[in-house]
Amino acid sequence: MENLTDIAVFVEVVKADSFTTAAKELDLSRSVVSKYITRLEQRLGVRLLNRTTRRLSLTEAGRQFFQQSQSALMQLENAEGEILAMQAEPRGLLRISVPSSFGIMHLAPLMPQFQKIYPDLKLDLSINDKIVDIVDEGIDIAIRIGELPDSTLIAKRIAQCRYVVCASPTYFEQHDKPIIPEDLTQHNCLLFQFWNTPNQWQFLSKDNQFIDVKVRGEVVSNNSLALRKIMLNNGGISMAPTFLVGDDIKNGHLISVLSDCHIKPLSIYAVYPHRQYLTAKVRAFLEFLSSQINIDKPYWDEFL
Repeated sequence: MENLTDIAVFVEVVKADSFTTAAKELDLSRSVVSKYITRLEQRLGVRLLNRTTRRLSLTEAGRQFFQQSQSALMQLENAEGEILAMQAEPRGLLRISVPSSFGIMHLAPLMPQFQKIYPDLKLDLSINDKIVDIVDEGIDIAIRIGELPDSTLIAKRIAQCRYVVCASPTYFEQHDKPIIPEDLTQHNCLLFQFWNTPNQWQFLSKDNQFIDVKVRGEVVSNNSLALRKIMLNNGGISMAPTFLVGDDIKNGHLISVLSDCHIKPLSIYAVYPHRQYLTAKVRAFLEFLSSQINIDKPYWDEFL
């Protein structure tokens, strides 16, 4: 920063055409201003100013250095102004990472409204079920579902993620509805690859006993939207998040079963790198999500 101070003082001296006037503008003594200029010349190894008792003049090197320094300082001032403006009003590029099903079904439909409120923001919506390193990838905010590993990232809970076991009415016309969790062993269960144990489903009975059921299935997929389509087309039974199947159950396209057995809910989080100096664009997005999604009972749980 010492170099930058010396350059800024040099530019002010040239603009004022006087050490004394520049010193007053900078609220420094004339001797300190002179010291800055001398230090700059010594570092560069050239004379920048010809000094006489009556006037100052730039050397050839000084003229070239002044032009480039003045331009660079203006760019720094503009950059600082842009950053301050970004903090005052959401603007620039907002990069969001979100799991496929939640992003397509719930986040994407909200984006036109968000853009209408914040027209100076551009959005980069990355939809991917793989967990990305948001710092390395330059992601401003990520939506995560489930238990979060310990990290330096900041997480804000935005909603509860409940689960139900369900299948289509036609599927249940062809297969008996499961009455207890163990009945699932007789069904074609659709398995989600990104679960830690895709073929082991856990329930909590009325008397608070955990029930682990090892299920089998002919289909495993890394995309929950694909599993939903298979369910809707009578291809099997699945344990699915309500944000994925809530509307289908409400409309009668899917039927939930085993309602007496509790399935441990997860949480949906908005994750971002830093709490300090939170950018206006990230703050605006968090506030928007809170205004659209009820944290305790989101709109996709209306059927419950």
